[in-house]
Amino acid sequence: MHDFFEPQEESEFISKYELLSRRKAKSRRRWLMPLIILASIMALLMIAFIMIKVLPSVEIKFKRGPVQKTEITSKLQGARQKDKKVEAKDAKEVTNQSARLAGLKPIEDLLIIGSEEKDGHKRAKGLLLARVDLVNGAIQAINIPERTYLNISGLGLDEIGESFSQGIDSTKRAVKDLLQMQVDDYIAVAYEDFENLINQNRFQIAFNKAIATNFTESERISYSKEISKISLAKVNVVPLPVKFISINGEPYYEPNSTEIANLLNSLWGIKVEIKSATVRVIILNGSGLPGAGRMVADRLKPNGFVVIDTRNASSFNYQTTRIIAYKEEYLDRARAAQQILGVGDVVYHSVSQQDVAEIAIIVGRDFRPVELNN
Repeated sequence: MHDFFEPQEESEFISKYELLSRRKAKSRRRWLMPLIILASIMALLMIAFIMIKVLPSVEIKFKRGPVQKTEITSKLQGARQKDKKVEAKDAKEVTNQSARLAGLKPIEDLLIIGSEEKDGHKRAKGLLLARVDLVNGAIQAINIPERTYLNISGLGLDEIGESFSQGIDSTKRAVKDLLQMQVDDYIAVAYEDFENLINQNRFQIAFNKAIATNFTESERISYSKEISKISLAKVNVVPLPVKFISINGEPYYEPNSTEIANLLNSLWGIKVEIKSATVRVIILNGSGLPGAGRMVADRLKPNGFVVIDTRNASSFNYQTTRIIAYKEEYLDRARAAQQILGVGDVVYHSVSQQDVAEIAIIVGRDFRPVELNN
């Protein structure tokens, strides 16, 4: 019996074990099933998310490449068209400006004269040398004092305003000698209009009120129209650099050559060569003898002296001729003039910053014309 029942007991044991295993497996399957379902749901959600969010973005980016290229191409074409329009506009403006300035000088150097006439005597009471720049819309001018003294053809040393009594060519020549600039074009206006021009800085007044000029009527109208467009902020008038000096009681406005050269260079880039000094002589008749100054000048000129002026002295009471050297290095030339004239006392009198003459001769009563004729 024992031998029979032992296998039976083992079989029963195995059967119970299998039953228990099956129960555990079944229990395990029940526990895993929700996890599998949950994982499946999450996987489906991930797939849905990818399809909704990622794929459209990739598609959009894929589609956007050609669109961006098209947009860039369109913008480039638009920029080129805009540049062409700007170029066309600039070309049109240049064409219009060229047409507007047809017949006019883009840069005009102009002499403006404020004329005054009394008892038949005409003089320039005001003088302006102006550079009118129509291209850049600007005017630069130098105001020349009427009492500026310089050597004037036909008058000797005199005020530049007096040159107008000799005609416009004399005035233009005087301005050229003063500033070393050739000026061909001019306008003369009444001095009242000249004052208005200076006070208002409106240079079109000169063209509108001209009483004498070398411009045609059409040119005057055109210049007036163009100048009226120039802003007052770009109109600049500066005074001519001068030095006030007195020689033997005679007043002079002497041009300051160095400062004038600097002014011309700064305004217009014109480089002026300052001429070296020569032996210049002023002759003043202090004897009262008519023609004495002219006779002394005639004697000195052939001997290398440059006579820049002859006039009466402030008094005719000089008994002895005085030969005055204003620079020490010209004392020898003063003594040479004494030997030529045969009379006179040589003296040295320093005048600071004087550039009118190196020697002045005041003819006294000791001068005898007969000695000059020998």
